[in-house]
Amino acid sequence: MAWGLDRAQLEAGREEMRARAEERPTHRVLEQLARAHRWLDEDDEARQRFRAAAADLDERIEQRGRGSAHRRGQTGGLLRLAGDDEAARDWLERALGSLDAASPSDAGQVAELRYLLGDDAGAQEAAARAEEVYSRLESVVDLARARERADPDAAAAARDRIALALHADRTPPSDESGQRSLGAWDWLEEAFRVEAGLRGEAVPSHAEMLERAGLSREAGAARDDAPAPAPAQGRHEIVRTAPGGAQVEPTAEVDEHGNVVLRVDPREDIQLCVRLLAQFGELVVRIEWIVDGDEDEVFEDDLADRYPSVGTACDAAADWLRAYAPDPPGGEWAAETVRALAAVL
Repeated sequence: MAWGLDRAQLEAGREEMRARAEERPTHRVLEQLARAHRWLDEDDEARQRFRAAAADLDERIEQRGRGSAHRRGQTGGLLRLAGDDEAARDWLERALGSLDAASPSDAGQVAELRYLLGDDAGAQEAAARAEEVYSRLESVVDLARARERADPDAAAAARDRIALALHADRTPPSDESGQRSLGAWDWLEEAFRVEAGLRGEAVPSHAEMLERAGLSREAGAARDDAPAPAPAQGRHEIVRTAPGGAQVEPTAEVDEHGNVVLRVDPREDIQLCVRLLAQFGELVVRIEWIVDGDEDEVFEDDLADRYPSVGTACDAAADWLRAYAPDPPGGEWAAETVRALAAVL
């Protein structure tokens, strides 16, 4: 079952952040509380908290001589979310001036800042110089193209890509803070706003955004988070046709300790594997593949959460792969293969 949020979960996140803010109102907690308000469509409270977070960040960082492009961009982003566009522009311009616009290592942040300052051509030019292409940067490029060409489909592409990343990362709005301009939830909102403007439609509510992005869980829906028995020890094999037509034989193996190895694409130059590692009654999800066919260079990442059952762990792995899997074999195929392997356990 794909990850999602219902209103009760959003409200619980808001109340948790509100209690923390009453105890210690730092910019990090205030930002998280503001985002919780925003995604509950409590816009007045959200703007107030975003503004307070920006003020605290300025006082704690900039006024103490510890300012940086990252922090100035963050302050500008918070003020933009607070609706204070003039003050936001000042901070965003200061952040941009703190970067080396020609440096590939700075290019991703330069692209974000130029977009937020309304320079769509500059955002695309900066993104083309980036040393690393990543999902958020691709979304910024799509949004810049959408505005430059009046193309709502490009904004929709950005929205879908950001939603995939949110499914993969499984971070609710009340847990997100500290980004160098906007957070993933803010970029999702931006994509909806740009798309609606270009289509001549009203901007949807945040509840509608969640629904349309596939991030809304029906109130009271089962969450499947109860512990489940480990699958029986053994090895299972299936056959799937990979994109391009190759016949691939993914396998699932369970050892005597309850560890599960899903060899999603065992081809020699890919070796995409999902490991479910049993630890203290829960499962850690580790995803691996070799980079560019080089067996000496292996990508490896452990998902942040722990999962009570093979089913919930495989759901999380599938969501992550759909957003980030290498191509080949591609995210959609990899996610479907994980689910097919889970079904035979």
